[in-house]
Amino acid sequence: MRTLYIILLSLCSVCSLFILSLKLPAQTNNEELSKKIEQLEKDVLDLQISSMLSKVMISGEFFNTISKVDTFNNPQGKKNRHQENFVGNLILNVNSSIGSDVQFYTSLYSSFFYGSSVFSPDYSTGQITDSTVGYSLNVIKAYIDYKIWNERIILSLGRMPTVYGPPSHLYDLTKRTGTYPLIGFSVPFDGGAITWNLKQTFLLKDDLDTRFIFAVVNKGNAADLDSGKVAEYGTDRLAENTYIYSYMLDYGTKRFPNISSDGRFILQGYYGKLKTFPALRTRGLLDSELPGDHDLYEVYASQDDLLDMYGLIVHLEMSDVFKLPVDAYITYKRNWITSHANVLWRIVDDGQGGGALGDSGSLGGYFVNGKEAGDSILAGGLYKISSKIGVGGEYLFASAGSMDSTYYTKTTTKFYNIVGDGYHLYYTQSLKADRMNYRLGYMNALSKKELAGFIQANNNKRAITYYAHLGLRF
Repeated sequence: MRTLYIILLSLCSVCSLFILSLKLPAQTNNEELSKKIEQLEKDVLDLQISSMLSKVMISGEFFNTISKVDTFNNPQGKKNRHQENFVGNLILNVNSSIGSDVQFYTSLYSSFFYGSSVFSPDYSTGQITDSTVGYSLNVIKAYIDYKIWNERIILSLGRMPTVYGPPSHLYDLTKRTGTYPLIGFSVPFDGGAITWNLKQTFLLKDDLDTRFIFAVVNKGNAADLDSGKVAEYGTDRLAENTYIYSYMLDYGTKRFPNISSDGRFILQGYYGKLKTFPALRTRGLLDSELPGDHDLYEVYASQDDLLDMYGLIVHLEMSDVFKLPVDAYITYKRNWITSHANVLWRIVDDGQGGGALGDSGSLGGYFVNGKEAGDSILAGGLYKISSKIGVGGEYLFASAGSMDSTYYTKTTTKFYNIVGDGYHLYYTQSLKADRMNYRLGYMNALSKKELAGFIQANNNKRAITYYAHLGLRF
């Protein structure tokens, strides 16, 4: 329709120029025609640009966080690390509609420490602070939505929007953008999904969606056909892809205003069989046991199946609870892990100080030894002083055996990815017609276990964080 309009406008302008040329005196004819042609070219160009931009929507978010992190070797011990972090983050969204039944969505992400282009120091703070990815752009979302049956059944394919899920939208007084509960997983998943909108199908009064997700973790490298080998010296077995399956039910209602103006219930389950990894090479693997170890080790798994993992996630969120200016939520996650393989090593180059060439051994199980189950709970609330100001708090608990799966968050710490417990307090305010916001916060986290190499090991570190966050949405 827009193209037809451009053509008609061009034809009308040409006709106008012709008529004008008949009426104008000879000395002014060329001058007026030149002005008209120049204006016509501008109008057509503006319409062409407008037509192109109407098919592409560009938006994004830029936020900066200043934080002070103190870490302790044990809860009552002396401070062993102090750090001040200045971090910038950019999220760039580019979306496009290809007809009425196909949409494309993408998000590019960059996170960097101020000045990291000049210096590149080690910013690690005891596995509590999240590392940044640098100035390069990373793809956190890139997928196609194809409407198989109007708005009822939708096929999605690509890198799924599986980050920044609830309740993270409450921290900045924004609407929910993510779908999957934050402590369930907040990491990009590559694969496909089928979403069935039951509300549209059966004309229900409440929102009701069901979704099946299929994700793939590809092993190996197409540019190097030998990169998928489990070990060069130990075995010629090849690494296999990991497949993860997830099912989700998402229910929302506004029909009980005396209890909640907007209630949301999410039920999700997943299953994955993690397959063996390509061989790794590292030097000085046993240095902690044999100081001065300079040997080169090849590390690989004892069999194809590393572990089976099952998970169940329940999320409940309510707005304006009992007509009070309070939003409340709770997320519960239960996961089960069965480890099948041991992580083996073999010395492939004798650099002295360790063992002899060809020596081998085991580092134990992968992630856990045998079977283990873990529980995680995130519960909190937001008191809305006004529509633009809020005060919130939340408590997190994760037992031993909990799967680490919350990597993408808008914080500078791994608060949501610890095995232990902690609490988070914050003040948040919206500015500039909700296009800007700032948040002041305090986090206190006790990590009781952390991933040391390939297995969860005992840990007893506390991290206390004070932060100021300023965000801009465009």
